[in-house]
Amino acid sequence: MGVTPFTISEWMQALEKEGFEIREYHTAPFHLLTPGRVIQDEGFYGALRFASKLISYPAARKRLLTMRSALKKYENCIGAVTFVSQKK
Repeated sequence: MGVTPFTISEWMQALEKEGFEIREYHTAPFHLLTPGRVIQDEGFYGALRFASKLISYPAARKRLLTMRSALKKYENCIGAVTFVSQKK
C-alpha cells in the first residue's frame, strides 16, 4: 500500500522537526473502512455512492477488501491519533 506507520513518538518527532510545538494529543480506535465509519465520513448518500462504485469496479473492491482485511488483522496494533499543535 506504500504506507509506513509511525508510533506516536515518531509523529511527535516529525512534527517538532518541522517547527511545531505539540500542545496535546488524543488517540482513538482506527475504524477506517468499516461501514459505520464510511457512513459517518461520507453521509448516507455518499456511502451509497461509495458502495455502488465498489459494485461497479471489481478491482477496486478487491483492493478495499484486502485493505480491510489487513486493518482487521492488526486492529490491536494500530489506532488513530489527533495532534493539537502550533507552529513555533
